[in-house]
Amino acid sequence: GYFLLSEVAKNSHGVRTINITISARNPCFGNRWQQLLINSIVGYDTILTNSLVNSPGQGYLYNFQTKELYDLSYGHEPPTGPTRFGDYFVTKCGVLLMSLFVFFTTTMSVSFTLRETQSRMLRFTVQLQHHARHQLPTFQLIFVHVIESLVFVPIMIGILFFLFEFYDDQLLAFLVLTLVWLCELFTMISVRTSISMQFFPRFFLLYFLVFHIYFFSYTYGFSYLAFSATAAFMQHLILYFWNRFEVPALQRFIRSRAHIHQQTGVQITSSTIYTSTLHIARVNVRDPGTMNDDVGAAREADPLLAQAEPTRNQQEGGQQLNENAEAAATDPLQDVRDHHHGQDYAEPPRNENEQVT
Repeated sequence: GYFLLSEVAKNSHGVRTINITISARNPCFGNRWQQLLINSIVGYDTILTNSLVNSPGQGYLYNFQTKELYDLSYGHEPPTGPTRFGDYFVTKCGVLLMSLFVFFTTTMSVSFTLRETQSRMLRFTVQLQHHARHQLPTFQLIFVHVIESLVFVPIMIGILFFLFEFYDDQLLAFLVLTLVWLCELFTMISVRTSISMQFFPRFFLLYFLVFHIYFFSYTYGFSYLAFSATAAFMQHLILYFWNRFEVPALQRFIRSRAHIHQQTGVQITSSTIYTSTLHIARVNVRDPGTMNDDVGAAREADPLLAQAEPTRNQQEGGQQLNENAEAAATDPLQDVRDHHHGQDYAEPPRNENEQVT
């Protein structure tokens, strides 16, 4: 309790206070690159705390900035006897359960917020397009959407304050929540293949648990350095699944869709040509035998013609087929038809009362 005494009480009880100043350029902090790493990521508090914890002796460490009191003898009192393994096992199980609790609480809250926000945004976009198309007022629509979206703000603030108390470090809690947000965004937007849906959450859970097991197991550990390594592994995981599975699947989908569009375009063009050949020229019926032979040959050469031509009863008695020179001259497809099939397409037989030309 000497650290918690006031200066007057310390002087009255003869408690001496020694101030030690260590330069940031001191060789005890390593070379220039190690000093840069300590200054930017690790922090001097972590270095000093671990140095005092690993030194022989017992005592307490008080941080005047954060008002935190550390028991330096905590790491030097391992359990002895037959209860050593039991205590170790119970401690690790507690750490694992605590890590799982943080994981499921954070991910479920973030996932729910993202999915609800996405569905509301899509619905708002459709309604806004409808109002703009019909020239309706949009102020009420925008106001209602903003009010509905503000409901999720207290949820995220509550999650953030929960993590503040859980980690006892506001910056680390905010960084963990940001990392979970990024991974959930990638899962919701980019993960579409079955193998990514199956394995990406498992690796995310693995990395998340490894970081939290280290964080809860080592009270004076290098938390920010461990988080930086976890974030790097998470980034590698996202890039790997995106480049290895999602991009090839997207490219295959684009190629298959272009192939389907190309096939559809060819079919439409062919159907147009076949439909235009049905009305090339009018022919006269004289010989029913010749007409039947021509119709059979035309059907064998062009299946679409057999489907398009209506079935009618052939009338007995016919006339010899005469080519219409004027139709051949005016119809540019006449020569193509004669060259391709070697004969004219026959029209269905006409009525007896119809005048034959």
